[in-house]
Amino acid sequence: MRLRWSFAREPEPRTADALAIRPGPGKQNDTRSLATSVLEHGPTVFGTPAKPVRILVLPHDPTFDDMLAATFVELQLANLPIPAGAAAFAQLATLVREGLMPSTVPLEESIEGIYLAIRNLAGNDLADPGIATAFVDRWRAMAAVLLEAAANSMDPFSSRLFHARPEFARERTFLRDDRRVYEQDLRRADRLLVRIPGRLGPDAALILRDPKCLLFTHWAREDPDAPLGHGYLLLAVARGGGEWIFSTHPIHRTPINSLATLLQAEEARLDPVSADSDPWFDGACFQHSLVAAPKRGSRLSDHLVLATFRKWAKARPVRRRRIPWAAVAAGASLVAAVAGAWAWHSIVPKVVDFEARGSMLPDEVIPDLRSEGLKIGRFALIIGVGKSSLGSLPAAVPDSVRFYRLLTEKFDYSPANVKLLVDDPSLALDGSGRVISGVRTPTLSNVRAALSELSFASERYPAGDTSQFLLYYGGHGHIEERAKQVGYLVLSDCWEHRVPWVPDEYCYNMSHLRLDVENQIRTTHKMLLVDSCFSGFTVKTRGEYQANPSAVYQLWREKAFTVLTATSESQRAREQDGESYFAGAVMRGLGFGIPGLPADANRDLIVTEAELAAWVKRDVEERARNAPHQDPQYVRGMEGDGVGQFLFFSGGSAPSAPSGSP
Repeated sequence: MRLRWSFAREPEPRTADALAIRPGPGKQNDTRSLATSVLEHGPTVFGTPAKPVRILVLPHDPTFDDMLAATFVELQLANLPIPAGAAAFAQLATLVREGLMPSTVPLEESIEGIYLAIRNLAGNDLADPGIATAFVDRWRAMAAVLLEAAANSMDPFSSRLFHARPEFARERTFLRDDRRVYEQDLRRADRLLVRIPGRLGPDAALILRDPKCLLFTHWAREDPDAPLGHGYLLLAVARGGGEWIFSTHPIHRTPINSLATLLQAEEARLDPVSADSDPWFDGACFQHSLVAAPKRGSRLSDHLVLATFRKWAKARPVRRRRIPWAAVAAGASLVAAVAGAWAWHSIVPKVVDFEARGSMLPDEVIPDLRSEGLKIGRFALIIGVGKSSLGSLPAAVPDSVRFYRLLTEKFDYSPANVKLLVDDPSLALDGSGRVISGVRTPTLSNVRAALSELSFASERYPAGDTSQFLLYYGGHGHIEERAKQVGYLVLSDCWEHRVPWVPDEYCYNMSHLRLDVENQIRTTHKMLLVDSCFSGFTVKTRGEYQANPSAVYQLWREKAFTVLTATSESQRAREQDGESYFAGAVMRGLGFGIPGLPADANRDLIVTEAELAAWVKRDVEERARNAPHQDPQYVRGMEGDGVGQFLFFSGGSAPSAPSGSP
């Protein structure tokens, strides 16, 4: 017989046959990993009622962990087996309770996302029997999916359990719309710069008032429009009625329990007795990364809570302003600050001492950083088009093959995660002279299919898990005169369909390329290397960029979206002696055919994107001294960018250069 589930602000048993699902001091579940505690210790972890249990009492706003624990208790009391795979689901519930979003599947199909949708769609007042019944019914439908998956030993962190289930279509749609709701919540929010005790700072903080979106924690942590460009470290949420929650991103393990101490002192001034019996929660079981108001709500006014917080955090408001795009180059130490719109920008040089940047990383830390970097997920798409009606480019395919070998042999990219598309597969040979498997023709449909495959493969890495994607294109570029000029990558089937001329059906619009990579590839770090005429069109749309140039290595795990092109949007790319100027510069800088990394300006065995950009700029300018000018473009600050750096960690041996190679 199924138990009756009820919900109360104070989840205490009201009858002798009720069992409260709640964390309790002095019990094994004091860590608040309730589902895990039930699996390890059984229902008695919540006490032993005087009569057989008929009612489960849960908090008025239950977490996913609360509900999963209640389901396990119900099965145990009915003497029904719990699948052995349920432990992994309990572990996920623990991480979600800590404020993490641990799944690697899209949010609208994740376990934590579906639960939040079910909870929100049910309504606020679970004390209402009708609302509670509807909510529990939807939960039981979800729990059935989870238990079935656990019985089949499916991984809750990566399995798309709700992808093909029409009964959860409403929840998936609700979640897809949640980002727009977050944007509306921001209109009533305060953005601050704060200095949290114990951190160097400054850090970005966000105060949300009664947010309506479900995943505000996720959106805020990843918000690229935050004052420092990489999300809000500290989040404060006011729900009304004295209900406050302050939290820092669990990944950073930044304690804020000193804030709880100050707020508790203010609470004690108003009512010492109540404050002592119902104190502010200091987040001890969450590494002190969370502070919450007393269970009955704070007696302090919102004004006093905020005043205490602002004083503790040395908070100051953020005045929103547009910051000119900036690109950071290294080695020769050039930062190009680009002001205004794109049209033929003027460039203002600013000297940056890259050696000073590199010296911030102690020598003893470098091996650990390289070791970590070699373990991250890496993906690449390499496209070489050597033949078209625009003329032959003898170097395009060999350059692409060399780049494939450089990544797989020297930088430890798995061949399974590197897609090679060239129009002459006979040239696609590895270091042993064998034909590289899986090579496809670089048509528009094949390029899009490869992007889709890499999108699916990169889903294994959720936001916050550092991973890399690199795209290289070698081939012709073309300009179409429309209402404005449009640049295209000339793929294999582009010009065969020139009559009638519909380039968007067969050629790749350069401005679309960047957006497609941003929208489809799930990695934290992305870099585009575009070696074609007029390749500057790839970055014709620019956004804001704000970074701390003295923290390259400390911030490398943060998001990064970089573009390095062979030319500006008005120039032609050159090749000579079977090698393009641009590709040759990249190969030499990253050490194709030789030990070491020549572009590594500060000799720490790591090449940053800025070091590579500076090397390429110098190398191309040197080769083009007696030819028409060719000016490589290094661009940051586009949509999806953060303050991280794309780094090249060499873990393999240097691929051997073929005879006669430069």
